[in-house]
Amino acid sequence: MESVGRLAGGLAHDFNNILTIIIGNLDSLRKNFEDWDEIMQFIEPATRAARRGADTTRQLLSFARQQPLRPIAVDVKSLVEHMVTLLRHSMGSIETAVATRATRMPLLAQVDPHMLENALMNLAINARDAMPDSGQLKFEIELSRENGDRLLDAPVAAGDYVQISVRDTGSGIDPDLVPHVFEPFVTTKDAQSGSGLGLSMVYGFVKQSHGYIRIESDPGKGTCVILLLPVAEGDVETGEVIAGTRERIKSDGELVLLVEDDEDVRSVVRRQLTDQGYLVVEAPDGQSAKRLVDTLQDVAIVVSDIMMPGGVNGLEVASYTRERRPDIRVVLITGFADWAGFPDAGDPAFPVLKKPFGQSELLDAIAESPNGAGA
Repeated sequence: MESVGRLAGGLAHDFNNILTIIIGNLDSLRKNFEDWDEIMQFIEPATRAARRGADTTRQLLSFARQQPLRPIAVDVKSLVEHMVTLLRHSMGSIETAVATRATRMPLLAQVDPHMLENALMNLAINARDAMPDSGQLKFEIELSRENGDRLLDAPVAAGDYVQISVRDTGSGIDPDLVPHVFEPFVTTKDAQSGSGLGLSMVYGFVKQSHGYIRIESDPGKGTCVILLLPVAEGDVETGEVIAGTRERIKSDGELVLLVEDDEDVRSVVRRQLTDQGYLVVEAPDGQSAKRLVDTLQDVAIVVSDIMMPGGVNGLEVASYTRERRPDIRVVLITGFADWAGFPDAGDPAFPVLKKPFGQSELLDAIAESPNGAGA
């Protein structure tokens, strides 16, 4: 599983570069030919297919434990209850319930709430598909005090965990398949019903969250998926991101230093910037970028890939820029979210834009990027 994870992460990185080129060029075509219905009928399905490809790479990154997470203290019962409320209208005749077996409330897990909700949604959809006529789906939440003698997907380290058990009364899983269900593209569904990445994503999220997972299934009677997630201490962090519309003002000729080793990706991003009125100077590697930061006094923004050959990565370019020219805004881009060895990757002064992205996401990232002088 570790080896498959590394392979999946590498594939996702390469495909994200490819999809950035495809989506960027399709965006440009849409912008220039939006009044040509004959052309748009080809552009729209191609764009949808590329976006589906982007979703697949995100799931692969999740399995590879390379999806950036933002763990906070999450009230698991409240999150599950909210999710079940949203689910019920799509569950048909399936009875859905939430049960708790704990005197200590709320039960707080140290996890990324959006990824936990996605994981539980995947499990709920699998349960629904295993009960096409009717059945019962139950989420059980409890505090689990482990002493080190329990085995899930791996020996469980001693400590306190929030345990979430997702039980259904469906068709169950063939015993020969159970040891393989977390592997990418392994599925009991037909090709039209699932990609085989849902459980892989759940597995990657749980492991990246320092948790444990196990599937117990009895063919003809049902399945139970057990998740153990680390307990969080402290208060629940609330706060909702309110989506709004940001008015994008065309650049008045600001100079952007674009640092990217892939020539085709550079071409796409350059067009996205110049279409919005930016002037662009390019660097194919980190060493060249550092020299340009020192010599071009008009640079206002640096947009840099993170993983580059040549010994200088994008985070080093960003740190060098912030040290020498704190007035310059910096946006980092990447198709590979493995931050091992990059202790400054979480610095909020350096927003990270995930590939693939379109022009609107790039412009949003630039708009949200502070300069060092004002940070």
